[in-house]
Amino acid sequence: MNKMNPNSGFLQPFRVVKSASLISNLIDIDMRFLSGFLYITTKKQMNDNSFYVYDVDQYQTVDFDESKPENCTIVFLNSNISMTPVQSTSFINWNQSENSSVFIYPGIPKNPEPESYSQIFSNPVGTQ
Repeated sequence: MNKMNPNSGFLQPFRVVKSASLISNLIDIDMRFLSGFLYITTKKQMNDNSFYVYDVDQYQTVDFDESKPENCTIVFLNSNISMTPVQSTSFINWNQSENSSVFIYPGIPKNPEPESYSQIFSNPVGTQ
């Protein structure tokens, strides 16, 4: 299974209906050398048509067209563990429409709304 949806560039979800198990015949010494991650969404996020996940593990252009829902959550994950600093991501040439807003928070989104004090960037810039 390809991790990226060829039409959208978003991570391709793998839906677990009841339960899932990861099974390996690797011995402990081999398991130590494995790397990577699993991004597991909540059920609410998976069923939310305004929740999107990108893997930005390499230089790429991300076009998020205006046909998407007005209010949405976009998660930018970086699965490239060989970067320095580890799994860092840079945004360049950020463009957005005049009547839109963006808020960036660190970490992984959870079901409750993020705390306003954890916001690390917004455009337009706001004050509290």
